[in-house]
Formats: sequence, C-alpha cells, structure tokens
Amino acid sequence: MRDDYLRTAFDLFDQDKSGKIDKNELVNLLQGPEMENMVPKDQLMKYLQEVDANGDGEIDFDEF
Repeated sequence: MRDDYLRTAFDLFDQDKSGKIDKNELVNLLQGPEMENMVPKDQLMKYLQEVDANGDGEIDFDEF
C-alpha cells in the first residue's frame, strides 16, 4: 500500500512520464502557483543533489 502512495506522488512530479523527475519538473511543480514559490529555486536544486544518488541530475523512483 505504501508503494502505491509513493508511486502516485512520484507520478505527480514526473510530468513527462519518463520514469524520472528532472530539475525542470521539480521546479515547475514546487514553484508553480499552487505552491506560491514557498521553496527558493536554489534550495530545490540542493534537495535534488541530495537525493540524486547516482548523480545523473534526475530522481528515479528508487531515489524518490
């Protein structure tokens, strides 16, 4: 059941359905009008680097 919730959340971020969340998808969702720019872009990039275990600049489901 937990994996289903995680998959749903991951799919929300993975807007192009590539199987990975890239920095543009992350920024678009977290800095869009729904979030009212609550998280600065430089902080988002820091978060991306922290969870990007393989260093490819994207977050796959296992990293998520």
